[in-house]
Amino acid sequence: MQRNGSAITERSGDALWLPRYRLWNYRDTITVYRNNVRWFTGIITKLPWEGSEDFEGQTIEVSGPWWYLENIVFQQNWKEIDIAGSEVGLPAALLTRQRSRVLLGLSDGGSRISTGLQISSILSYAIGAGADFSIGTILSGINAWTVEARDQTCAEIIRTILRWHPDAIASFDYSTETPTLKINPPESTYSLLADDRRTVSFNHTPRPDLVPPSVAFYYEKDHDFDGSTFTTTDRDVFPEGSTGSEPGAVVATIPLRGATRSTQKQRIKTETIPTETTGENVEAWWFDRVQWLKEFNETHADKLSIGNHDRVLADIGDEDPEPISGDYVVTPTTDPDDYPRQLINGTIEDWMNARAERMIVHADVVYFGDDFESNEEAQKLFDQEIEVDGTVYPGKHLDIEITATDATTKLYSRVVKSEPPEATPSGLAQAYHVALSELQHQGTVTLLDEESGWAIELPFGFRSANNRVPPRVPSVTHGSYPVRPSLA
Repeated sequence: MQRNGSAITERSGDALWLPRYRLWNYRDTITVYRNNVRWFTGIITKLPWEGSEDFEGQTIEVSGPWWYLENIVFQQNWKEIDIAGSEVGLPAALLTRQRSRVLLGLSDGGSRISTGLQISSILSYAIGAGADFSIGTILSGINAWTVEARDQTCAEIIRTILRWHPDAIASFDYSTETPTLKINPPESTYSLLADDRRTVSFNHTPRPDLVPPSVAFYYEKDHDFDGSTFTTTDRDVFPEGSTGSEPGAVVATIPLRGATRSTQKQRIKTETIPTETTGENVEAWWFDRVQWLKEFNETHADKLSIGNHDRVLADIGDEDPEPISGDYVVTPTTDPDDYPRQLINGTIEDWMNARAERMIVHADVVYFGDDFESNEEAQKLFDQEIEVDGTVYPGKHLDIEITATDATTKLYSRVVKSEPPEATPSGLAQAYHVALSELQHQGTVTLLDEESGWAIELPFGFRSANNRVPPRVPSVTHGSYPVRPSLA
C-alpha cells in the first residue's frame, strides 16, 4: 500500500481468481488506521485490472476528500424573472436559480466578502453537493476585487483565490470522524516522530528565488462617458521606492470596473418674440415667417407697414397634461410675457424645467402705395380693409400659430445614469510581498515503516496488515510515503 498525496494505492493479486470476484465498487469508502488512529479516509476512484503470465490482480486507487472539490462545479444563486409566474399589470415575479457563472468576492446577497469567506462559501457549497468532509479553520483572507468565473470546479476556484495567499497550506485532518479541511499559513515547524522508522532518504533546498524583491499591481479601469471610453491606472507597489522593474519582481495588471455615466441631451434654438406693437423688429419678425409677404416687400419697398402686433396663448383645453416624470414639475401660466421666445429647433421636455405652450401671434399689414388701383398683385394679396388713425387702407389680417417657450438657445443635458468606479483595493501588494518574504524551503524525507499496527477498514469490515488474510482475499503491501504529502 502506498500513500501519494491524498490518494492511497493498494496492489493485490492472486493468480487466476480476481476476474471472477468483485471485492470493491467505485466510490466505496476505505479507511486506513495506524496505531488505532485513523490515518486516511477516502473513496475508491479507480479499479484497473492487470495480469501477466504468473500474476493476475487489481490495483485500486483511493482518493481523499479533495476529489470532491475537483469534481463539483461551483455554482451561485441568481435572481431571475419568473415569466410563467408573472401576471400582467403586476411587478414581475422572481425566482432563484443556480448558475455556473459566478462572481467571486461577493456573497449571494451582493455584499463584498473576503477571500477567506469566499473559500468557506465554496467549501459549504461542495458539502451541500455531497462532499464528505468538514470545514476546519480557514484563513481570514483579504478584500480583493470581484472576479467572474464560469464553469469551474471548486478546486480550480480555490486555487485561483489562493494566489493571494501563496504561503497558505491546505491539509486534511483524518483523525476526526469526518476528515477536516484546514487552509492556513504555516504557524510552526512541522515535527515528525521517527523513532520507530528508518530514514531512507533526505534532501533539503532553500528557495530564495521564491522571495520577490518587489510586488507591483496595476489596476486598470475603463470608464464610459456617453459612449466615449478612456482608461485610468492606479498603481500599488511595495516596498516603497520600488518600481516593479526589478529582476524577479511580481507584476500583475488587474482589471477593475470603471465609472459609467450616461446623459440625456437636447439642443434648443429659440428666437425672441417682439413685445412692441409695431416697428422694425416687428416687421423683420413677420417677414422671416411669412414668405409671400417677404417676397412682396422686396419688390415694393416702403409701401408696407405692419402694426397691431399682439400675442395670445392658444386655447388647448382646460386641463394641463400630466408631466412625463414626477421629478420635474413646471407650473404653467396664462401670461404671454412668460413665453418670450419662439421655439425654432428642438423639443421642450419635462426634465428641462422650461415652459412651452402654443401661441397665436396676430398683426395687421397695410399697403399704402399710390399705385394700388393699378397693381393687380397688391389687389390680390391685400383684399381686406384696415383702418389706421381714421383712414381706411387696403391690407391683411395675419395670424400664425407657434410654440412659445421660456427656454433659451443652448444644449440642455442631464445625467440619467451614473455609477462610480470599483474601489481600488488597498495594501494588496504589501500583503502579497509579506506572504512571500519569508524564505521557503523545499525537500523530502522518506521513512520506512514496519507493517505492525496497520489496519484497513474495507467496505466489508476491518483487516489487519499482519493478520492472515482469508482465502482469495488479496494481500496488503505498503512502502514509503511522503512526510508532508501535498494535495493531489
